Amino acid sequence: MYNAYLSRTHEAIGALAKHIRTSDNLRTLVLDETPKKPNGASIQVIAPADAPSSVEWRIIDHCAAVTRIYAIYEQFAHEMIREHLSLLQGRMPFMDLPDAIKSSYRQGLAKILDKKDRARFADIDLSQLIGTYNSALGGLEYSLEPKAMLMQEQNLRLPELNRFMNACGIEGVQSWIENHRRVKEFFAAGDRLTGTAESQMAELIKFRNDAAHGTIDISDLLHLNVHLEFCDFISAVCEALAERVQLAGLFTLKPYKHATERGKVSESMKNGSVAIGLMLGRFAVGDTIYLCGDNYCLERRVSSLQLDSVPQESVDFTTATELGMLLDAPGKKNAIIYALEAATATVSSDPPLPDTHEEAVSASKPTIARSQRRYLRWQTNYR
Repeated sequence: MYNAYLSRTHEAIGALAKHIRTSDNLRTLVLDETPKKPNGASIQVIAPADAPSSVEWRIIDHCAAVTRIYAIYEQFAHEMIREHLSLLQGRMPFMDLPDAIKSSYRQGLAKILDKKDRARFADIDLSQLIGTYNSALGGLEYSLEPKAMLMQEQNLRLPELNRFMNACGIEGVQSWIENHRRVKEFFAAGDRLTGTAESQMAELIKFRNDAAHGTIDISDLLHLNVHLEFCDFISAVCEALAERVQLAGLFTLKPYKHATERGKVSESMKNGSVAIGLMLGRFAVGDTIYLCGDNYCLERRVSSLQLDSVPQESVDFTTATELGMLLDAPGKKNAIIYALEAATATVSSDPPLPDTHEEAVSASKPTIARSQRRYLRWQTNYR
């Protein structure tokens, strides 16, 4: 659902990290020593007189780093809100949306009407805005104006991010981030500026605000490693946030059969890249599925399928059947598998699929011996 956005964000953070290192190296070359060619001749990268002083250079680098990394994070949070709203509006009547979204959207529209003369709302057509809201209330096709949900009044410290996401029907974001595996790995990797995700974000925002207002003292300048630490931290936070928003969308759509539970990974191999379990519904090579569990929701693409040791391009099960899937990235054992249905999908006349994997397993009741024999075949075929 959001892997493309996350990949683009990781690339932006990676580019910033490269810039931080490059600028630090260049400053050293220009101001600290003159590099030599093998024959002893000097290499002049740039004349020191044409460069800022070491302190001014560091101030510029510091301000650029903390301002850019926060901007990447805030932009990503806004993208998640836009995509979450887009996901829901194409599949659910407005009046069926979570109450938090309906209430926040109404309040957001009121703020737009009150502040319409401001430049940020200049591109909004009021008649169209009010007309689409009227259509939404009347049960007709509608589209939401994202700006109505993106009017934050404070920087996105974790408590504010939590409130911001709650208003969009995405609950428990701060706790999810704090307990996410990537964030835990970040703090476990070594000494950090602070000891918690909330305080780490607060420190980043403090440095960013000081940079924006020009209140920088030489004692405030951070070491290169701390700038890179902030890059790693925001990368982890964005990954956690994407998974939480993803899971919220799936759970919101599940009662409307736009997101369906398809099975559970009972065995995994090749470091998690092979998922095996009892599955229900349609699977095809190239499909996107979601592996969900405690504090994770992984988007994965199906690279290949095997049914009874025979490769398949697609399968369609009306009863729970053991299936092996090779994924494009590692999954997790015991993950519940979800699939997102197309926005234009209509209610099928076929008998409904069971609501949960447990119901599907109960309906099929495969024997333990049969499952063990199949597992041995998976080990052979995917070795």
